[in-house]
Amino acid sequence: MNGMKTPLAARARCGNLSKARAPGTGTPANSPRVVAAHSTPEKRAALAEMEAMKSRMSAHLSAKEEHWKEEARQAGAKQVMAAQVADDPILLVDAETYDEAVNREDGKLVLVDFFAAWCGPCKLIYPEVIKLAQTHEDKMVVVKFDCNQENKTKAKSLGIRSLPTFKLYRNGELVDEMTGAKVDKLKELVSNHL
Repeated sequence: MNGMKTPLAARARCGNLSKARAPGTGTPANSPRVVAAHSTPEKRAALAEMEAMKSRMSAHLSAKEEHWKEEARQAGAKQVMAAQVADDPILLVDAETYDEAVNREDGKLVLVDFFAAWCGPCKLIYPEVIKLAQTHEDKMVVVKFDCNQENKTKAKSLGIRSLPTFKLYRNGELVDEMTGAKVDKLKELVSNHL
């Protein structure tokens, strides 16, 4: 070699591996970084399989992480709802107790608040629902129905498609309903049937 710098691959082919270094790193030419440039089809297939495995593992871990996050959200929501139930006059019903709650024979109006713990508008209107329950406690009973996974089938059978939804019953018969978190509309709905 006449003093000219030759490419790394050329020095490696000439057998001069002691001087063959990756530029600026001091890494010998026969290190995995340099050898990978001259890989065989078997090596490329193995690398592709390793990349595919890495991708599958990453996807699996992402799915697990989302599952754990959802479990944490649900656990937190249940704690929040339990605290709300302890502090307010509104009875929480589920798929099993729903029919009993709305089939009152004392003539009182029953307002059912269909909600979900993740529903922002449901949370916004809830203090107003409590006020309505307290204001009209002698003429009306207010219950809330959590449209979670356990109650999903019952909610669908009742025609719940958006949240919050409010249904009014008297003597077990549906008399009116509305959807959305519109306080004035809810107050009007209740006052029309008291």
